[in-house]
Amino acid sequence: MLLTPAILFAQETDVELQEILIPTENSPGPKAVRGIISNHGPHLLDVVHVNYRVNGTGTVFTHAIEDMGLEVGASCTFNHNDLWHADDPGNHSLEVWLLAPNGGLDTNNDNNLLEKNISVQEDNPTKYILMEEFTASWCGWCPEGDLLKDSLMTEFPNLLMISMHAEDELATTVTDSLASAMGNGYPCAMFDRVKFDDQYNVAVTLHGNWRDKLLQLVNEPAKVIVSSDNSYNPNTNSLRVNVSANFVNTMQGDFRFNCHLVEKEVISEFGQTNFYDVLEGHPMYQQGNPIDSYRHKNVLREVLGGPWGVEGQIPSVVGPTSTYHYVFETFLPEGSNPEDFHIVSMIQTFDQEQHERQVLNAFPEEITISDSSTATEQPVSTDISLAIHPNPASKSAWLDLHLTKPADIRIALFNAQGKEVMLINDEQLHAGQHRIAIELPEDMANGLYFVKGFTGKKEIAAKLMIYQ
Repeated sequence: MLLTPAILFAQETDVELQEILIPTENSPGPKAVRGIISNHGPHLLDVVHVNYRVNGTGTVFTHAIEDMGLEVGASCTFNHNDLWHADDPGNHSLEVWLLAPNGGLDTNNDNNLLEKNISVQEDNPTKYILMEEFTASWCGWCPEGDLLKDSLMTEFPNLLMISMHAEDELATTVTDSLASAMGNGYPCAMFDRVKFDDQYNVAVTLHGNWRDKLLQLVNEPAKVIVSSDNSYNPNTNSLRVNVSANFVNTMQGDFRFNCHLVEKEVISEFGQTNFYDVLEGHPMYQQGNPIDSYRHKNVLREVLGGPWGVEGQIPSVVGPTSTYHYVFETFLPEGSNPEDFHIVSMIQTFDQEQHERQVLNAFPEEITISDSSTATEQPVSTDISLAIHPNPASKSAWLDLHLTKPADIRIALFNAQGKEVMLINDEQLHAGQHRIAIELPEDMANGLYFVKGFTGKKEIAAKLMIYQ
């Protein structure tokens, strides 16, 4: 029903857009258009339309936020339903404005519009969001959680998903411990282990709107850059993971390394209980209860640092460009294929209050078969070894190079696309230990690089993260 002018005037609505909650500097990727709305009118605010567009042209995205119940004089945070896909590097202008409070006109339009200049740069550090879901093969609602996880991973490319099984055949003592401390029924999920105001525990129930929780975190900048490199020896099934942490700002707290070993897919021999088998129209309708040979994705197999991480490796006060390292070692199960697993390394905080133990950033990596690990009938070569410090590096780094015999060796720096960007060394070196300095150009883009050494037909490589 259309409102008459008299009714519109009688409402005397006045809403204000106080702030746009997107940082001025961002890495490429989807951004949540978030902000703060205040109700300055004399009536309860139930509905308002939030609109945005980028660079003054193109599509206007509109979202009606309903059932607000915002009291007079109160403020609230909103999430626009449509993500801004900030994939083009450069400077952008974001306009956000409010319309139709309570379905009528606003008596004061001067405070309804805000514009914010936002920079998107490829060399800004990436902030990954770690989603840890508590699930179980006996849980009849968990197939619904799996469907939602697949949808969220498609929408949010920086989302790292780990399925933590509890009290079933895929559970571990660590996952059971985490479920007991932070769980909230099944299925439920932790997002960077943040405690949200509308949840009594850290984990968010399936009906607690997982997507809304992601929208609250997706704009967060990286406080620490996490990277890792690993080597797997197929002769011994041993896995070695070197995790690095480079802090962006001065921070204080109990910071800890951790690393999760994740199996990409596990087929349950016990099947998966499915309460949706009788719900016509549901994707799991008539799939069986239980579902035979159910494929569980991203199953946590081992937490190398325990539930709360390795303590004592990072000072309680860290500053910009401070870099720290920790090496985890474990074994893959006998007969495993390393391609079936991946690694998620992270830096987490610890506090006596379990609701204050958050994940600051994480880093995903495939398992790498070591260059020195070959078939059992082939001897392991020890002619050359290479290590880089610090890693990540800012303005400079050094190589620790060991040669068992004299060699003509060429060492160069390559970007992630395989293009050589810098020559480090090209001369004959004597046998023994060498330390070679690398001075990084000031205009070198941040990101992942490879240091490669060539001597004869042999090549050795190491990863280097650069953040300036």
